[in-house]
Amino acid sequence: MRIIMQIKLFTAQWCSQCQSMKQVLNNMGLEFETIDIDTEQGSVLAQQHKVRSLPTTLLQIGDSMTVVVGSKNKAFMEGLIQELSNG
Repeated sequence: MRIIMQIKLFTAQWCSQCQSMKQVLNNMGLEFETIDIDTEQGSVLAQQHKVRSLPTTLLQIGDSMTVVVGSKNKAFMEGLIQELSNG
């Protein structure tokens, strides 16, 4: 059975930690949606998801949603994805 994973990364152009998190996700070869909170649509989505700090990563694996606040390294993200994928 293949597990569906969706990643949304809330960012802003001026956020250096956001750029670091983008690089981690790119280096892992993961597909993710970048949501710029400085746009009208991004601002609305950030409010809907109660984003209070940047970067904020929404990680949906199957029916489970996990929120990661702050920039994390590759080892952290790999461990989290592995843990969430195994239920």
